[in-house]
Amino acid sequence: MDPAGNYSNKTKAELNPSLILDGKTPRLIDEWQEVPGIWDAVRFDVDKTPGFGKYILTGSVTPPRESYKHSGAGRFAILRMRPMTLYESGDSVGAVSFAQVFSGKNIKPFNADIDLVRLIDITIRGGWPQTLNLPIEKAGSVSVEYIPGWNPGIRSKTRIRMSNKIVFADPSLAIAVLGIGRKHLLEDLNTYGFMFENLCLRDICAYAEFYGGSLYHYRDNSNLEVDAIIEMKDGTWGAFEIKLGENQIEAAACSLIRLRNKLVSNGAREPSCLAVITGGGFGRKRMDGVFVIPINALKP
Repeated sequence: MDPAGNYSNKTKAELNPSLILDGKTPRLIDEWQEVPGIWDAVRFDVDKTPGFGKYILTGSVTPPRESYKHSGAGRFAILRMRPMTLYESGDSVGAVSFAQVFSGKNIKPFNADIDLVRLIDITIRGGWPQTLNLPIEKAGSVSVEYIPGWNPGIRSKTRIRMSNKIVFADPSLAIAVLGIGRKHLLEDLNTYGFMFENLCLRDICAYAEFYGGSLYHYRDNSNLEVDAIIEMKDGTWGAFEIKLGENQIEAAACSLIRLRNKLVSNGAREPSCLAVITGGGFGRKRMDGVFVIPINALKP
């Protein structure tokens, strides 16, 4: 709908929501929640003249459920819009795909070096389209993600902790809330490590969802913890540790192998992949089968 006529469009929709559905499809209706009756009008039209992708309803907030009559079951597909990944923003060289890694296949060793200052700047900027060309000083001015605990569905004496892990939808939000910048993060890499983990979880989640997978975390009562578990709808799974520096890779790989051995010995299926995600550097598949993948080399 033409934004130039926003007021008249809203008035028309309030009087008769079906009036704004006239026109070529697919038809985008932005901020539909301002007139929730649009939802029911779309549902009625889809029932009357079936078809896929006829309407795209976008909005900045979700209206109360009681403001529209029908649940939309069978008519609407709900898509969550996420910030851009590094590949989408042009900050990943795309040397290896998530699908390649998750399949466990061998990859050719490669270099994906990135300057630490550049990596920090990318994190501060975030995956927002409007900030791509802004000076980094203006990029930081909330959306919270809940990552559920993973239950591998095995019978074991090990007690798995199922509480949610909470991260920001984009690490730039956390940095903006803290009111810190490049200089602070360079001098405090421990704090930046948390922001880097958030960055990687953002991208891993987006790539996994592209293939129908879901993101979880793992922690049990023996203090074995893994940053990210991706599980596909067919039950295949992979485990990912996130480490900023090369000097942390060995310990991360040991944790992944320990997790695999523990779960498989208790009846779980073998993982499709084990991978350490790093902040640039040398990408490869180690002799023990663990991938080392720079986040700035990953693509869907």
